[in-house]
Amino acid sequence: MSAFHEKEDSESYESENESEISASDESDVDSEAESERTTGTPMSSDREGSIASSPGVEFDPSLKIPNTIRFRSQVFDIAFHPTRPLILSGLITGDVYCHSYLADAAGTVEASEEYYLRRFHKKSCRGVKFNAEGNHFYTISKDKTYTICDAETGKELYRHIDAHESGLNALLPLTPGFLATGDEEGVVKIWDIRTNKKCIEYNEHEDFVASMVLGTDDKSLISVGGDGYLAVMDTRRKKLIARSDNIEDELLSVTLVKDGKKAVVGTQKGVLDLFTWGDWGDLSDRFLGHPESVDAIVKFDEDTIITGSSDGILRVVGILPNNLLGVLGHHDDFPIERLAITNDRHHVASCSHDKTIKFWPIHELLGEDSDEDKDEPAAPPKRGAENIQESKDSDSDDSSKKSKDPLKEKAKRVKKAASTSVHSASFFDDL
Repeated sequence: MSAFHEKEDSESYESENESEISASDESDVDSEAESERTTGTPMSSDREGSIASSPGVEFDPSLKIPNTIRFRSQVFDIAFHPTRPLILSGLITGDVYCHSYLADAAGTVEASEEYYLRRFHKKSCRGVKFNAEGNHFYTISKDKTYTICDAETGKELYRHIDAHESGLNALLPLTPGFLATGDEEGVVKIWDIRTNKKCIEYNEHEDFVASMVLGTDDKSLISVGGDGYLAVMDTRRKKLIARSDNIEDELLSVTLVKDGKKAVVGTQKGVLDLFTWGDWGDLSDRFLGHPESVDAIVKFDEDTIITGSSDGILRVVGILPNNLLGVLGHHDDFPIERLAITNDRHHVASCSHDKTIKFWPIHELLGEDSDEDKDEPAAPPKRGAENIQESKDSDSDDSSKKSKDPLKEKAKRVKKAASTSVHSASFFDDL
């Protein structure tokens, strides 16, 4: 689902459910938040699978991963802390949550109910990000504001009102002291957050800015949007480096692979468009395979990305050679809004229209064994796991070549990662 449609959905959600959110739910959230602020009492969690009366986090110690976090309202964005076991989430209600998940020396995950809730925005919170140091985080909203907050306490340190003339839709921390924001009208602004002043403004998009990524040179900002253009902008001086030809499709997500030499762009039609760094005029390659829009992309390594689609499925995709390596997990039929990956690349989190955040173990993709695997014999795969789609060449009869083929080996690791996920068993049983 495109970011434009997301905004329409969020606006209709806010209008159609205004009485519900502002009357019952909002009063509940306000009272619970006030209770949490004044007494420090955490909100309850729900282990039975139904939507909890308030958000909570569940853990499965045997898998050493946190289980589903459930909310009453839709989550728009998520972000992992760079060094600590914390995850931020921004909601359609304007709330920002911070959940923690702790591991002891043996690697066993234990539930921690020490988290905070802050209501920073009157309208939907569309972006949350930690800075590289992890001491601050940023939020953006449809109410045209961005905030700078203390990561330890959640306290607001600075609020920039009317930062843009329209609602903010994209957020990216740059080099220390600088921040990029993009809005619904296609405007991109670079901020010096040491002085809280705008440095540069670009108007290269004709429609909403969907996603941004910083080049490996730490100065080239790549943005994609609903107008079908990819733009490359200099963050140090006002200079448009390049703009692509119109792709005639909404560009919704972007990341860099191959040591920054290739940009991978997710589109509304489900195609992955590839651009070569320095040759931005036209595509260098395209990869079909997603039946619906690719709304979120995170890089796993220089040859592999994980995508989130409107069909609710997380896929692991190899880039050059382009290959669908497997399915990592799913949110049933609910569109995936955003993905995030931990710095150690052991977990991916996804948020969806089903009002949940799910965690997916991906250490198998690194070719590593979990602590459990090292101590115990390998367990047989869950029934149905064999239905995970592997790469096109996975039916080769030469077993010796199979073990030496990196694509096939990675496809096997994708299968193993999916089979160990608590969220996936029933889904693959049904296939």
